[in-house]
Amino acid sequence: MSLGCELFRFFPFRMESPDDVRGYIEAALRQQALGTGLPFATRDRVSGALVGSTSYLAVDHGHRRLEIGATWLAPKWQR
Repeated sequence: MSLGCELFRFFPFRMESPDDVRGYIEAALRQQALGTGLPFATRDRVSGALVGSTSYLAVDHGHRRLEIGATWLAPKWQR
């Protein structure tokens, strides 16, 4: 899957290789296991293809708040 560097220009991680994608997923799942994040995959309804992601981040249970971010869609599904 070629996601293109431009898509992630302002993200704090690289997404240029299969190893980068694997690291991104592993980090998101670690945050989920710690209760500090919750990742979601975005799928195309017709084909079922994985086309992007979004996450709940910096989950703070004590203050009942979180951030929504790390959201992206592959260029083919944008607009």
